[in-house]
Parts: sequence; C-alpha cells; structure tokens
Amino acid sequence: MQLTDPKVRITYRNTNGVGIVMGKFPPFWALSFSGFGSPENTVNTQTLFGVDGAQKTSSALNVRDMEVIMLIKAENFDDLQYLKRKAMRALNPAYAGTLIYEVLDKTYEIDVEVIKGIDEAETNTSTSQKAALQFKALDPYWHDKSEYNKLVPLSQVNNLFKFPLSITDTFKFAEMKPGEIITIENAGDAAVGGIFTMKFLAGVHNPRIFNVETQEYFGFTHTFAAGDIVTFNTIRNQKKVTYTPFGGEEQNAMSMRTVGSTFLSMSVGTNYLQVQADGGFENIVASLDYSPLVLGV
Repeated sequence: MQLTDPKVRITYRNTNGVGIVMGKFPPFWALSFSGFGSPENTVNTQTLFGVDGAQKTSSALNVRDMEVIMLIKAENFDDLQYLKRKAMRALNPAYAGTLIYEVLDKTYEIDVEVIKGIDEAETNTSTSQKAALQFKALDPYWHDKSEYNKLVPLSQVNNLFKFPLSITDTFKFAEMKPGEIITIENAGDAAVGGIFTMKFLAGVHNPRIFNVETQEYFGFTHTFAAGDIVTFNTIRNQKKVTYTPFGGEEQNAMSMRTVGSTFLSMSVGTNYLQVQADGGFENIVASLDYSPLVLGV
C-alpha cells in the first residue's frame, strides 16, 4: 500500500527501547508497506477413499511477513550517515521489536523480528537512501491499543458520599460491592488473554477470578494479608503468576495456584467475570488489563 496521508505513521521500537518513526515526513519517509492486512490461512485436509473432495483436519493462521519501503532524506552527506546509523541501531536483528501502526485515532501494535534492515540500493544519493525493511511476526494478530489500554475494574465500588453529609464514627465514603458479575466486551477478532491483578485490603482466604459462562477460574490456595498483591498474566507467550507480600519483593506464585486453575482468556463478544473467595472477598480490589486482537489494519 502506498503511504500518502501524513496522519498515518509507522514506528519500530526494539526491546532496548531504541526506535525510529516513519511516515510522510522527514527524515524517515515511509513510501509504502505490505503485509499489514489479513494473514494467510493454512487449511490442512485429508482425502478419503471413494469420497469427493477432502475433509478438513485443522487450520491455522500463518506467520506474517511484512515490509516497509523507507526513504532516508537528509540535508547533506554527513547528516545521511548519522541517520543511517540511527536506523541501523534501531533495526538491529539481534533484538526483537514492535511495529506500531497509527492511523487517525487508532493505534495497533504487533511483535516482530527484523529480517532485513538498511542496505545499499542503486537509487541512493549523497543525501538520500532507500531501504526495503522486512519483518516477520510469529504471532499474526495485531493488538488494538486505542481503546483498551487502560485497566478494567473487576471490583465494583458503591459510593456512599452524598448530601446531606453527616460525619460519624462509622461513616464510610465508599465500600466494595462483593460478588458483582462484571461484563467484559472483547470487540476483537480472537480470544485474548490479559493481566489480572488482585490487591487485598484485609485478610482474604483462597481468592479467585471466575468465568461465569465457561465455569473456568484462576485461583490461589492461600490466605493473604492486607497490602499483599497477586498478579497472573494469561497473554500468549507471557504466562506467569506473581505474589508480592506487603513490604516485600515480587516472587513466583505458581505453587500457590488452586488445582484446576485455568489461564483465563476473553472470548470474542461478551464475557462475564466474577471475583470470589472462600473468605474476605469484600476485601479484594481486582482489575484486568488487556488489548483486543485484530486480524489486520
């Protein structure tokens, strides 16, 4: 696709935090890009003797091959050499990275490996250099970061602050509403994991997050104290469970998992989650951080 709108920009940032921004502006002009749309689907089949056609056995989306045609435009030869080194430092194939695609008010991200970076071309001049940047995304889905890059509360708070105001020894500004079923809308194209966090205001025994529809849960067999925090990450290739005691350091909490726990994911459409515990669940403040997955941008 030809890149003609200045409102569109493509950013590459490696795992060291070094990156470049490309678009219809200097010094890194993005002339065109490909591989950003729907990935190819591989359908595996088997033929049966005497039966027309074939029977499907499985299907999966292929890895995504992506390319950005970039033109470096500089004021002079010295400036071009500096910009080339800057781009090469960002596009170091020794490090993985993330491609960020921004269009209007939408932002999408995908993790990639650099296949080919800056190279010489016949069209190069003393003040410009063209390069065909090639990337490979092993996970073909884009993360939609534009609407769901904030925490979703899983614990409801009942606001008690209202007028006329009467301050007494038992007055509360707000209180937790335990056991509420929270609706999560996954507007993406595939099921997606997330980062679940539970903070404890007082003692809690055996807390868990429960999926009302699928009857799946992720729980802990442990009694937590005030100030403790547990987190479990269910995102593909990032799965981990941690426990941070009050005033202490983060530690691996896989051994605390309740038998039968599942790394929860949000299916496409409406999901219903509930915070539960065998005791003290009114003392849990829970949240979910996730980004929908989309097939193409």
